[in-house]
Amino acid sequence: MSEYGSNANITGSLIVDGESDIGSGDDDIDLDAGTLFVDAGNDNIGIGTSSPSTSAILEISSSSKG
Repeated sequence: MSEYGSNANITGSLIVDGESDIGSGDDDIDLDAGTLFVDAGNDNIGIGTSSPSTSAILEISSSSKG
């Protein structure tokens, strides 16, 4: 937990100069509802899916956007 509590709300841009850790290493990361998803338990990454296959390290799923 940071000195600001357990949550941070950012309006606008966040610029990080240097290295940054997200989560505690065993937390899933879901950016923009599955646009980029990191499954920390299985060490898999999904692009366009929030449930990447456990048989692939990287799964890319595309759908047409209107």
